[in-house]
Amino acid sequence: MVEFESELTASLFGVVPAVLIGGIGSIIIAVLWMKLFPELLHASKLGYSTD
Repeated sequence: MVEFESELTASLFGVVPAVLIGGIGSIIIAVLWMKLFPELLHASKLGYSTD
């Protein structure tokens, strides 16, 4: 499914714009998650806390 989505995006926008859209979209999602879940930003390890 991922290959189809990538090929479709590249065919619609061109290869370079598709790569830029994907990269910028990934950065936006990462920043959004940092704002929505700030405790993840300060977590020292993954898993359940025993505190």
